[in-house]
Amino acid sequence: MRQSPSYAERAGRVARARLRSWVVVALAVLVGNTAWSLGLSSPAHADPGAISGAIQFPAGMFPPDIEPAFPDIAVFDRGDDEIHYEVVAVYDNVAPAIDAALSWDVDSSQLRWTLVGPPNPTYRFFVFWSRWVYTGPIPHQVDSKQFWLSSSSTSLLPDMSQASVYPVGTSPLQFHCAYGFEGCASGGGGNTPAVGAGTPTISGTPRVGQPLTANPGAWQPAAAQLTYQWMRDGAPISGATSTTYLAAAADAGRKLSVKVTGSLTGYTAQSATSSPTQAVARGKLAAPTPKVTGPAKVGKKLTAKAGKWKPAGVTLTYQWFADGKKIAKATRSTYTITGSVKGKKIVVKVTGSKPGYTTVTKASQATTKVKS
Repeated sequence: MRQSPSYAERAGRVARARLRSWVVVALAVLVGNTAWSLGLSSPAHADPGAISGAIQFPAGMFPPDIEPAFPDIAVFDRGDDEIHYEVVAVYDNVAPAIDAALSWDVDSSQLRWTLVGPPNPTYRFFVFWSRWVYTGPIPHQVDSKQFWLSSSSTSLLPDMSQASVYPVGTSPLQFHCAYGFEGCASGGGGNTPAVGAGTPTISGTPRVGQPLTANPGAWQPAAAQLTYQWMRDGAPISGATSTTYLAAAADAGRKLSVKVTGSLTGYTAQSATSSPTQAVARGKLAAPTPKVTGPAKVGKKLTAKAGKWKPAGVTLTYQWFADGKKIAKATRSTYTITGSVKGKKIVVKVTGSKPGYTTVTKASQATTKVKS
């Protein structure tokens, strides 16, 4: 059974008493003015009913401990420390403040609060958290822990000033960032927790035909769903929504970046964009050395074997030479030897080109001298 030392109990009660006293004094004018401006300063319901709402936590949170003896306190046990939550209701300058009853909804990861039969038509609600650090077991007591009050939301003034006023009989859903848990930052009532964005980077060589990989960085919560959009000079590239991207011909001379968006139910989606790459270089063609087949004799046909160029889609052109000089109109993959080149050596040059790639020309070895 979980127990608390007498000092911790006294410290907790003192902290809450100070908080409530401070809230009553500091917010009395705020509550009164807000209620008056909304036309809610006088009772408007014969049956006051209940006011309810919820504190949204990251999906899949382990349920807190809500003891029957203290239904207004939720305790998240994190091993070396505990985070306590209470929902405090304040009306005008009425003291003391009232705690709302708490319950945990597993499916939605919400700490739901309800104030049943409030005696006044409007209330200002403040989510009070406190952090207790584990200091060791209580001597001579089994399954017991000692805790030291480390911090509390008495120091978070924006929490109080941003709390909301609700009319009796309504059931607003109040989202409050869960302090101390991944994916959240401390903030006031009415704030939906936001996904914590990582810092995306790009790995790989920015060259046409080369793959690039998006590294999203560390996003919180870890369960956040990430989507990708590659950008060319800041503009989205149609269909480029994978973690990898193959630099295309249209990217030559342009800079690439990737935009990563994280989303998760119950959170505000966030996006982050990587720094741009260097200007994308033109691609390099894999060009083999061509070969010439056939006898070097007048009247015979020579054939150029270009080999396999990479990547696919390379356009090849041919030019035949005799002793280093172009042979007029000899621009096909085959050449029938004429008497004009008798006694000369024949070479064929193959040129490969592809959009976005550097054009390459490769020459074959020379044949023997052409015989008659």
